[in-house]
Parts: sequence; structure tokens; C-alpha cells
Amino acid sequence: MAATSDRGKTPPHPNHPPNGRQKTSHLRWEVPQSYFKTIQSKLLQFTWGAKRARISCKLLSAPVKHGGMAFPNVKAYYQAAALTPLLTHLVRNNQPQWVHLENLAVKPFAIHILTWLHKSNRPTTPLLPLQVQLALQIWDTHRRKFETANPLSMATPIEAITYCIPTFHAMPWKDKGISHLAQVFESGKLMGFDHLNTIFNLPHTSSYSYIQLKSFLHTRNKDSRNETTIASALSTWEQTGITGKLPQTFKPLSGCYRLILPYQSLSDSTPAHQWEMDLQTPITEKQYTQRNTHTSEKINVPRPANRTKTDRTTLENNRHP
Repeated sequence: MAATSDRGKTPPHPNHPPNGRQKTSHLRWEVPQSYFKTIQSKLLQFTWGAKRARISCKLLSAPVKHGGMAFPNVKAYYQAAALTPLLTHLVRNNQPQWVHLENLAVKPFAIHILTWLHKSNRPTTPLLPLQVQLALQIWDTHRRKFETANPLSMATPIEAITYCIPTFHAMPWKDKGISHLAQVFESGKLMGFDHLNTIFNLPHTSSYSYIQLKSFLHTRNKDSRNETTIASALSTWEQTGITGKLPQTFKPLSGCYRLILPYQSLSDSTPAHQWEMDLQTPITEKQYTQRNTHTSEKINVPRPANRTKTDRTTLENNRHP
């Protein structure tokens, strides 16, 4: 008989933490758009007292420091909750049992490899679990918010390149310790084959695979991003994919929610920015937060000066050097 707690309840399994997120993070179907509109509409009606909303929902959902009021966005939270389990596949240590079960369902493929592939290069997997299908669908919609390179992320596993280049031989590279694309880049540029041979002792037979990879990156990379420094700007998802560990201060659900929020696509012309332009002086985050929360504490903000076109241009240049 299973051990019980003081209240007579069976303790939760270690692979199933007892919190509300567990129920929303393994949703197995796509919710109709009308559902989100209905719930969001009810929240807005409650907020505005059944009157017409006077602020855009995108701006209302933005964080306070971005000019919003941190109003909950139901659709973004649902997408973040469905996407968070995909991040668990990128962690290589202490994986819960359900990760192994999902990978068994898609053998000989691996979900952590399918994640970094573009949907046009992703192989057909008819036995892919429904919750993983939903997570990959959301990932494909927002992947540019989680990656810093194009056409291939620096966290792309070396064996995943075989789905982009069918004749690419990845095993000699993997046998020499090259597991991710970031290892063949240095200072934002693809290393030369001689340099790779010096570091990893690659066999000369891999020179043709190197030419294939270089040609693929050159032909697919229209903006020549592979010539810029990108290794120092890896996203949290890419860092997790490369190291196999989540940063200690990173909270997966809230982190995904912030990236998926629609306010990310808004321009820099936020109320805080406009306030700076009107006053012709920079406004700190503390000052704007105090003003936006209607605090009674006195805020020392200078009076607006006589604005000229030159002053406005100077402030704009100081804000975006």
C-alpha cells in the first residue's frame, strides 16, 4: 500500500510535481481561437466595468517598464505553458520519465533534434505525441524570438544537419567531440577546415562535409549573419541546448511568456519613450514605475523645456546610440 501523508493523501510522484502548471503544460490539443477571445473579452469587461476598452490589449499586457500594466494575456500564457515542456527535452541531466517516453514514441528520431530543424527540413513523424506536435507548432510560430542566428541556430546538433544536407556525414564530426554548430564557429565566423583539424583532429575525409556545410550557410544566409559576432548573444534556449543545463535564475514558464507576448512586436514608441521626448530628459525605470502605479510618493521629474527639433534629435540619438 502506498505511503500516505498526514492528511491521508498519496504523495505525488517525483516526475509529476503537484502544481497547477502541470495540468496546462501537457495540453494535448489546440484550443480554438474563439476560446481565447471569449476569455480575454470577459477579463477586459471586468476590468473596464462592462465599458469599451480605452487602451489597446497589446499595450495593456506589456510589462510596466514597457508602458503597460502587466494585464494577463490568456493566449500567450497558454502557448508558453504548452511550449515549456519542449525546453525540458534540451536538458540532458535528471530528465523526468515522460521525456524518455516521448522520445521512445518517435524513435529513431529525437525531439531535441527535431526542435532545431526548420519545419521544411523536419522529417515526417506520424507517431509524434499530440502535445509535442502542439509545442512544435507554437515553436515554429515564435522560433525567431528564441534564436539568434539564421539559417541554423548555434544550438543545432551536428547530426541534425543531415536533415538539411542529406549527404552530410555527421558521425566523424560527432566522434571527434563536435556536438553542436557553435563549436565550429569562432568570433562569429565559421572556422577554416585546417583550424578545425588542429582543434578536433578531424579526418581529411570530412573536408567534403565541411564544404557542404559552408556552402549551405552561404546560400541560405541572405544577410551574411555568419560573418557577425553571434556566439556572445546566445538566447537562453540556445544556451540550454548547448550546455544541457538551464540557467539557475531562468524561470521557463515566465520566460517563455515574456517572449511570446505580442508587445514584443511593438515599436519603441512606448508611453515611457514618448514621455522622455516630451520632457526632453531621460526618465528612469523607477520614476516611470512610480508614475504608472499612481503612487503618492513624490517623483522628481523636471519640467518640460522649450522643445526644438535639434533637441528632440539629440535625445533620440542618446537613447539609441
